[in-house]
Amino acid sequence: MRGAASLFSMLLCLAGGAVLGQGVQSGDPCIDIDTRFQSIIKRYQLAGEAAIATQSPGDALDTARKAAIAGDVPATVTLVGVTLLFRARSEMFRLSEIRSICGFADRNQHPLHIVACAYFNALNPIGNREDKRAATTRELERLAELPADAPFRDSELDAHSRALEACIATRPP
Repeated sequence: MRGAASLFSMLLCLAGGAVLGQGVQSGDPCIDIDTRFQSIIKRYQLAGEAAIATQSPGDALDTARKAAIAGDVPATVTLVGVTLLFRARSEMFRLSEIRSICGFADRNQHPLHIVACAYFNALNPIGNREDKRAATTRELERLAELPADAPFRDSELDAHSRALEACIATRPP
């Protein structure tokens, strides 16, 4: 399974500008999708860096894990961030990391996790295009269902949602 996860991560990374299996063209709303995705990942990394600034990486991971298990929703962002930093800012994502983020999106409805999961679905170079579109759309609908004043929701995440919606709308099935 480890080889499959590494392969998936490598392919996800290579997807870069390809959304739902199609290339990006000039004037296309998908043109900056990879940059947008990287800004989402940076939010996780910043949370991890803040945790590591006050304690050792192992202790930061343990603290975040315990807090997340206790129901501390922001700790899930830190948990992902510390995990990403453990890998020395690798550009590739392990399948376990993707599952973790999307699992958090399901369980705690944190808008950052929801948007990140939508990007993972959209940028996944493997699988049926229509299934990936449906998975991305489900995440975007989940975000839209959250109240405008939901905890941790912000205008940047809403802008990411609108960008993904515009990108998906330009892609024929």
